[in-house]
Amino acid sequence: MAVDDPNELPAGTILETDEELHKIREQLIQQGKEKRPSQPSTTASPSKQLSVDSSSDEQIFRPSIRAPALHLTIYDDAETTGEVIRVRDERFTIGRTEGDLKFPNDDLISSRHVSLTRQAVKGKCTWVITDLQSRNGLFVRVSKAPVQHLAEFLIGSGRYRLDSPGAAVSPTRGVSGEEYERAPVTQAFGDVHSEEQEALTEILRSGIGSRYVLDRDLYWIGRDRDCDICRPNDLFLRGKHASLTRSSKGTWVIQHNATINGVWLKMPQISLTSGKGCEFQIGEQRFRVKVQ
Repeated sequence: MAVDDPNELPAGTILETDEELHKIREQLIQQGKEKRPSQPSTTASPSKQLSVDSSSDEQIFRPSIRAPALHLTIYDDAETTGEVIRVRDERFTIGRTEGDLKFPNDDLISSRHVSLTRQAVKGKCTWVITDLQSRNGLFVRVSKAPVQHLAEFLIGSGRYRLDSPGAAVSPTRGVSGEEYERAPVTQAFGDVHSEEQEALTEILRSGIGSRYVLDRDLYWIGRDRDCDICRPNDLFLRGKHASLTRSSKGTWVIQHNATINGVWLKMPQISLTSGKGCEFQIGEQRFRVKVQ
């Protein structure tokens, strides 16, 4: 309908206000908590009283045709909140000196470390986080996960690798000693070597640390003195932080014990579909991603 003044609304048109929208959403939230019909507002004028149908299954609008955006939260240090970036392009790269997001002061991050890529998988939009053959890898937070030969995980300030009998040299060999000191590129954690016994090996920035021969079926990792793998001075661990358990089939599983800082497993890639999310770490920087 044409109007004489473009700043005027057509006769009889009333725009819905922010206050009205807020009341409707608040009623829906309260309705879900109490599981009973919400009462209409008594503060608005009779002509503007709002009523929410208690039997309605109406949901907040979301796009059904265009690809969903990826929400990337860059955690502030010692926080679980931070800057949020909405990734709308098909590819987003994070690195130390190259990419869409750079961390020039983190020497543990490679020049181009990870990419976030939108792909179509079986007709569904999927976001894939991929390690771009970085020196120190991509770590994803897990509550429980199988740990296979040469698998690495972060726990507190520590980094560990599972070594099985007859283990071959890792293809992602790091640098150590003098080589580490003069490395002109990304600084790497530790050196890799094999042992005949199944063991959990600590990887330090200067090379290999403690090795724990795994001759039992259960090991606790934490700050408590009675933990099998004790890190008494690691303030980022709780008393009993995580368990490493061997199943009846001989496979190992790592599981954290309801901790704040969790356990982070090294992965080459992880895929997320709509509504899914995860936390990941590269270098000393942590992130959260969620497909909206």
